Amino acid sequence: VGLAGAGLGASAAISPVFHDVDEFMSSPTAEWKRPWYVKNRELEDPTVELDWSLMYRSDGIWTGQNNPTQDFFLGAEEGAKRRAAAAAYSANAVKTNQSGMTLRDRALSSGNYVYPITFMGPASSTTPESLGVPKWQGTPEENSKMIRAAMIHFGAAQVGMAEITDRVKTKLVREYDKDFTHKKYMFEDVPKGYEGTDKL
Repeated sequence: VGLAGAGLGASAAISPVFHDVDEFMSSPTAEWKRPWYVKNRELEDPTVELDWSLMYRSDGIWTGQNNPTQDFFLGAEEGAKRRAAAAAYSANAVKTNQSGMTLRDRALSSGNYVYPITFMGPASSTTPESLGVPKWQGTPEENSKMIRAAMIHFGAAQVGMAEITDRVKTKLVREYDKDFTHKKYMFEDVPKGYEGTDKL
């Protein structure tokens, strides 16, 4: 009991304790500590010279991660044949404990998809309005520190922020979602994002 108690005491001494969000935002995890030789640069000004006029927005429609794309290029029959072969291979790999394909490996992989990935994220959450309090207002710097500290607390390795400029919209963000519905990514001046029947 003495050793266990000592261990818990040491653990508590090492683990940071936050009493409120202000302390959380003041923690080292709220800042991105880069090595001395890494210099801060603007997003659109990398160390390698770019000719932005040669870049264009990728439509992002043809991705191999969905069945309709595979069927379009391979044909429905060939696509179904390949998916059946892949399913049979995976089933056999689990039964034979193939490295990287064991039951535990599959369980770990499946756990990543327990929560559906959607453009809008969770459909409901406690809001300031539902609590009857005003929205928290902070500077961009305060907001980025809070988001960064929270995301690293939740398990993120690194978190960065950047302004979405016209160049980012037209050069760096894909035009369509990779889901089989191929909804178009649109940028609008609205207070809250939304998902329509043909756009995100």
